[in-house]
Amino acid sequence: MASHIENLERILQYILDETPSLRVVDILYERIKFVIEKQIVMRDAENFLAYFKFILSSSHIPKKLKFEPKLVEAFINRTYAELDSSIQRYRGKKLYEYLEYKLNLGTEIGADDLKLLEIILRQERKPTLDKLQEQIRSALILKWLQGALKDKLSKELQDYIIFLATLYGQFQTDGVLDVDWQPHDISEEDTTVIEKEFDVFKTAVTNAIEDIEKARSKESNVATGQEQFRVIFESVTNLIKMQEEDKLDSLDAFKDKLLVSTALIYMQDEFVKKDAELEKFVQLLISLYYQFRDKHYNNHTNKK
Repeated sequence: MASHIENLERILQYILDETPSLRVVDILYERIKFVIEKQIVMRDAENFLAYFKFILSSSHIPKKLKFEPKLVEAFINRTYAELDSSIQRYRGKKLYEYLEYKLNLGTEIGADDLKLLEIILRQERKPTLDKLQEQIRSALILKWLQGALKDKLSKELQDYIIFLATLYGQFQTDGVLDVDWQPHDISEEDTTVIEKEFDVFKTAVTNAIEDIEKARSKESNVATGQEQFRVIFESVTNLIKMQEEDKLDSLDAFKDKLLVSTALIYMQDEFVKKDAELEKFVQLLISLYYQFRDKHYNNHTNKK
């Protein structure tokens, strides 16, 4: 089983290898759309499961409860009674498409079918490293786009990034009911800016990986969870020093902020098993890092 520090290296290497500059905004849009649509349909499936569990336990069970489009449609119309009929049809279609791979068309729904669906839903909710690395990639892209790059982008693209960031925040609190998805056509000017500035992002991620590799070379095979994150604490220490020297807009500071952000998202995810000591360490990092998170990198090389 990989250590925490190995997982962090894998995540950052994935971000470096699988994030081309010309697709940064598209990647962000596609990923946020995917996780939100998946969240909505799984929430609907869990509500479907709970509702029909109740129905089957009732003394007034209908003669037949067959899995078919009209059954799903009736459930969705009841669940989303306040929404427009076009949204109801869309949500019904998405839920039916999700359930048809779990329940056979025309099957009379019974306790065994619902039990199987419950097991499948529980498995699909299970946290994984692949899900976590995609979450971290989205967060780091947003951090970069809303940081020093923000004022160099057009107002239209800035507004679109705010739209995606707002949706992503609502996703994390399970607060999205429906979205009218609108892809954004990025202008040539914005494309040029993103491509030019992407070297900053790549360099910061590359340097963060190098820091982790150095830490791994010193790591004991029996290092505890907290000890494995010593390199992260060193990054926070660096940021404190750079704040005193008024260098929080430097590339080194940006690298340390990416590294700490990555580690904090990683450590707070359910995928990572935490003991009491690691929980305390996470809270310490959060309290120390809070003061730096909104300080942005400034590419001095572009100044005349």
